[in-house]
Order: sequence, then structure tokens, then C-alpha cells
Amino acid sequence: MLNINKDKYYNQVNNLNIEVMNLDMNDFDILYRAASGELEDNIDFDYIRTTVNKILRGIFSINISLSELLVPLNFLDTEIGKAILKVRFGISAGVYIAADLAKLTGYSVQYITAEAKRENIKGEQRGVTWLFSADEVEKYMIKKGLWQTKIYYPEPEEKFIGGYDREAEYIVNKSTDNNFKE
Repeated sequence: MLNINKDKYYNQVNNLNIEVMNLDMNDFDILYRAASGELEDNIDFDYIRTTVNKILRGIFSINISLSELLVPLNFLDTEIGKAILKVRFGISAGVYIAADLAKLTGYSVQYITAEAKRENIKGEQRGVTWLFSADEVEKYMIKKGLWQTKIYYPEPEEKFIGGYDREAEYIVNKSTDNNFKE
């Protein structure tokens, strides 16, 4: 889902050479505040849209003139990309992209997009990116037999030292729940 981690967002911004792109930190502050809902009610949305377009052109500008920018899909997984999706395209936190759905289901991104094209899951295509509402993701996962009443979170990529109590609880829940699937 498109929740934006403030620390990661500003770390990514600090890693950009924004002066060379003719951008400043104020542009990225506006983007973050708009994406996180911290802006005042009387904000000028045309100004925000212009700021987002300025950021996109600054990050992805190339020396030839194109009518449309070429944005790599993996950019949408960054915190800056998520903020742009939320602000520019009105995507809320209850929306998944195909990569999110692929992680949830274990299917490939290509399979998920093919399912969307066959209308086996309702989604909206914006450019090359497929977007799915949380309700449609739930319906699809139920239809595929992947939805469980209890949600088991996958093990984190980073291993923590200790955690025996958590591990013991996981094993107990796993062994007592008949609906659990690995």
C-alpha cells in the first residue's frame, strides 16, 4: 500500500542532487506534506500539480525533448514515487500496485497484469501501471483461495536477535489454525 515513510522519503531526497535539477527542498516538502495530508484546506491544487510535474521533469529530464517522460516502474516503489502517485494521481493508501499484489499472492507481476487484462481482477491502468483497490484485492484473493481470516505476516527480511516469544506464538497459531497456508 502507499504509505509514505517520512525518514526514508527525506533520505531519498537528500541522495538526489536537487540543485542540478533546478529543484529545491521546498518542492519536496510540499510534495511530502500534500501526500501525507499535512497541507491546509485552502491550498492551490494547480500549484501542487505544477510542483509535482516540476519534480518529475527534474528527476527524469533528458537532453531530448519528449512530450511525455519515461519513468522507470521501480521508481514508483520509492517513497518519492509513492508521494507523487498519491498527490498527482489521487491514489489513496488503500490502493495496491501490481508489484504489491504479486508479493501478497506469490504470483509474478506479469501474471497479475495478465489477470487484470482478462478482467479476473478489477483494476485501473494508468500508463503501464495497474492499480487495484483494497476491496478488489480481497475479492481476488478469496476467489483464488489465498485469503485467510487471520493474517499471517511473512518473516521480515532482517532477522532480529531474540524473539523467542514471538516465534513460539507463531508456531502455536500456525499449528492450531486449519486455514493456515504456507
